[in-house]
Amino acid sequence: MLDTYRYTGKFFVSLGMLLRSGHNLFNIYLAFMRFILLFFVLIFSLTVGAQETKISYFDAAWNKTTKPRATYYRESIKEDRAWQVKDFYISGQLQMEGTYKPKDKKNGFFTFYHKTGEKLTEGICKGNKRTGEWTYWYNIGEVERKGMYANDYVVGEWLEFHKNGELRAKGSYTKGHRDGDWTWWYDNGQMKTEGSYNMGKKTGGWNAFYKNGAIDFIGVCEKGKKVDEWKWYHENGQVSSKEIYENDEVVSFEMWNKGGEKEEGKLGNMPDFVDGISALMYYLDAHIVYPTAAKKDKITGTVLVDFFVSETGEVESVTIAYAIHPLLDAEALRVVKTMPNWQVGRQHNRVTRMLYVLPVFFGRDFR
Repeated sequence: MLDTYRYTGKFFVSLGMLLRSGHNLFNIYLAFMRFILLFFVLIFSLTVGAQETKISYFDAAWNKTTKPRATYYRESIKEDRAWQVKDFYISGQLQMEGTYKPKDKKNGFFTFYHKTGEKLTEGICKGNKRTGEWTYWYNIGEVERKGMYANDYVVGEWLEFHKNGELRAKGSYTKGHRDGDWTWWYDNGQMKTEGSYNMGKKTGGWNAFYKNGAIDFIGVCEKGKKVDEWKWYHENGQVSSKEIYENDEVVSFEMWNKGGEKEEGKLGNMPDFVDGISALMYYLDAHIVYPTAAKKDKITGTVLVDFFVSETGEVESVTIAYAIHPLLDAEALRVVKTMPNWQVGRQHNRVTRMLYVLPVFFGRDFR
């Protein structure tokens, strides 16, 4: 700023000398224009030099934290009244880029990325709320889903796709709620499920099909709850169960095996670790290795791991449902992926692939 005053003073001194020496107005005009150019160059250089850069660290839930506990970090550069923000995975891979104006509100075009660097989603935010068309991608580059937002609500028609590009789902939203007719398909193009919603609640007739086209189930909903008679089928077309519902509760049922013979017992059960929950806890305790760096930094917490138990008992599609720290998350994934087969789950008198959520605890007293 001192240089600006110095050059401004020199200009007016020179201008006075020109006037006293009788120079014509054209020469004075040229001198004035040189001053204006110089003035803006100086102002620009001062503005660039005054850019403010901040680095912040966040945990898996985007709460501010220290560097050792961080899952993400943020680089913020102030330009005038806006902040150009880039978020990174702790590995250094770009996670998000966009403009905040003011500092705590997303305003402008935003792009998010997968951990592997591929584009995850992009669209426009106004006042921290998504608006207009947004597109989401798988990490292989194929579109996963696309549709519109208004005031951060999903609205209008949305399309969802399988990784092979086949349509997976089609339906509409009203203020964030599924509304109207919805249809789902398998990745081979065969219809999977069809039914209707009224502001997020299932209504009317619902039908589902196996991948080979055979009927899976048929029934009726009112205000989001099963009512009256529902039928489920084995893949060979034989009825597996007939269930009568009142207000979403089963009040009576009958069951049949694949051969059409009537059966007695429970309609279903959750998958279970062989020998039960106590054996599962013993298995985790015996196989988890607390990462040395995490233990040194006293990083603790409970990682939630999602996985499916297949129709034959295999543990598959293992993912992190709630992350704590990359080191702890990775160890939890490793242990769950190497678990032995489970006892299968059953629903509607059929062996069924079922979701299971497992908490994996890392504490200070852990070995």
